[in-house]
Amino acid sequence: MKKGFTLIELMAVVVIISLVCLLTFPNIVNQIKKSKDANKDNVEKVVISAAKRYVNDNIDKYNEEGDYCISVQALIDNDYLKEDIVNTEDNDITDYSVSLKISNNYNYVLVEECSQMNYIKEGLILYLDGINNTKNGHLDNIDYWEDLSGYNNEINTKNLKFTSNSAVFSRNTKEDGVVVNGIKYTKNMTFEIMYKTNSSGFLIDSRKESDGYGYQPLYLYGGTKIQIYFSSDSTSLNAINLNTDLTDNQIHLISIVFDTSNIYIYVDGTLEATKNNNNLMEYTGSLFLGRRYAGDASRGLSGSVYVFRMYENALQEKDIIYNYNIDRKRFNLVG
Repeated sequence: MKKGFTLIELMAVVVIISLVCLLTFPNIVNQIKKSKDANKDNVEKVVISAAKRYVNDNIDKYNEEGDYCISVQALIDNDYLKEDIVNTEDNDITDYSVSLKISNNYNYVLVEECSQMNYIKEGLILYLDGINNTKNGHLDNIDYWEDLSGYNNEINTKNLKFTSNSAVFSRNTKEDGVVVNGIKYTKNMTFEIMYKTNSSGFLIDSRKESDGYGYQPLYLYGGTKIQIYFSSDSTSLNAINLNTDLTDNQIHLISIVFDTSNIYIYVDGTLEATKNNNNLMEYTGSLFLGRRYAGDASRGLSGSVYVFRMYENALQEKDIIYNYNIDRKRFNLVG
C-alpha cells in the first residue's frame, strides 16, 4: 500500500517553492522592466529617426539656428511614422514632440512638451488653440473649445469638429461657428487667426451690444482681397488688395493690428497693407469666429482654424513676427 506525503513533507515542499519564488521573482520583474525600457528606447530611436528624415526632406524650413518642435502626430500625418508604433497598450506618445535645437549641429530630443511654444502673453484676452483643445481631451466634443488666455471667456460653439491640430468649420447653418460675448473692443487691439480655406467667407465678425450692428469684421473675398469694416462709417467698407492668395487652401496667419488711427495687416509675419482711419470705435459686444454676426450660412467659413488670439493692445511688428515664428515651427510651415 502506497503511503501519502506527511504534513511535514508538504510543508517542506511549500517552503522550498516559496524560497524559489522569492529568489526568482525579482529577477523576473527586473527582466520585464528591462524589456519595457528597451522597447521604449527603441521606440524613441524610431521617432527620432523619423524626425531626421522629415527634416532632411524639408531642409528649407530647418536651415536656421533656433529651437523647433516637430509633433509626433505630424510625423504620423505625413507618413514618416506608423501610429501603432507610438500608441501601444503600454505606451502612448502620440501627444509628444521632437524638440530640435539647431546650433553647430542638429540635436533631437523626444519630449512631452515643447518649451518654445510661448506666445506673447501681455494683453492676451482670448486664446483658442486646436492642438491644446485636442490634448485636453475634447477631440470628439464638437461643442467645446477652451479659452486658454486665463480670462475664462465662455466660448459658445456649434457644429465644430476637431482634427489633431485644428477646429473644422462648416457652413451648414447660419449658427455654425464660435460666439464669444462680452468682448471689449478698443482703438488699440490685435487679432491673430491661423486658418486654411479655399473659398471666401467670414473669419471674424463682431456685434455692438447697444445697437445690434456688426463692426470690424474680417472677410475673405477670395484670392488676394480681404474686407475690413473699420467703423460705423459705411464709406470705410474696403476691398484691400494684398500680395498673398488667402484662399489657396494653405495655412496662413493673418494679424490685424488696430493702433488708434492706423490699421496694419500682416500675412504670415509680413506687413502687406497699412490703412489710415480716424473713425475706429470703442464698444462692448460679441465676437463671431467663422461666421457672420447676422447669420448667413453661405458666407460662413468653410475650412479649418488652428489658432485664434485677441490682444487688448496693439502688438509691435517684432511681436507679430515672434508669434508667427512659433506658429510656423508648431505647424511645420514653410517660411
